[in-house]
Amino acid sequence: MAVLRRHLPYYFEIFSVPGLLRDPVLTFGYQTTFEFRPTQFQDWSEISFGRKIKKLGLQILERIEVWRGLRHPDLRIPREYWEADLNSILRNLGLTQIEVIDLFDKRANYQIDMNKPAPAEMRGRYNLVMDIGSTEHVFDTRQCLENLIGMTRVGGHLVLQLPCKGCFDHGFHTFSPECILSFLELNGFAIVLERYSTFTGVPLSMPEEAENVLLWCVAKKESALEATVIPQQGRWRTWYKNV
Repeated sequence: MAVLRRHLPYYFEIFSVPGLLRDPVLTFGYQTTFEFRPTQFQDWSEISFGRKIKKLGLQILERIEVWRGLRHPDLRIPREYWEADLNSILRNLGLTQIEVIDLFDKRANYQIDMNKPAPAEMRGRYNLVMDIGSTEHVFDTRQCLENLIGMTRVGGHLVLQLPCKGCFDHGFHTFSPECILSFLELNGFAIVLERYSTFTGVPLSMPEEAENVLLWCVAKKESALEATVIPQQGRWRTWYKNV
């Protein structure tokens, strides 16, 4: 689990959604930024000649990858992102009440199995809930999604980044976008941002033609329902009307 260098442009867009950055915050999975190299976070005057050569080489390599269509053209790393984990980035963006669920990472505030219902005291508690690539690693998708939407406060936002095509052996599941988006909409959420990218961060306007695809989604919780609504895939309803 990590905030990847190549995905930063999507975080820029997500964190610019009006009203999204509000305390308290919950992240699902302890997210590090291990892909960021220290030389990227230093001014030229602060590093040795050898590191300058290395830094220049990395910059040239990145621009070649952009030219070849292998990564997002936005190569910025704003100073707010010069951190080792997502929690620190969020603090730099003005948030102060940040908690983490992670069954295996001892740095998390809560070591909770998302295959099981989340504690009742966590329901409706957070204005921002973020899952950056964790739900696909949980076997019981329904329970995991119920936990995420349940812990989101009415008026708050849920951020999801999930594999929706390819990504062989990455997690237990790869999700149809319709599955995720219809589940959110049926359960009181409005989709306010929907993007698709390759695993390396290239924006996709036609994700169905790519091999490994990520869905980036921001949804605002407009109401809380008494019971979870389970979606049915709409294409079959349409198909059988014509049989």
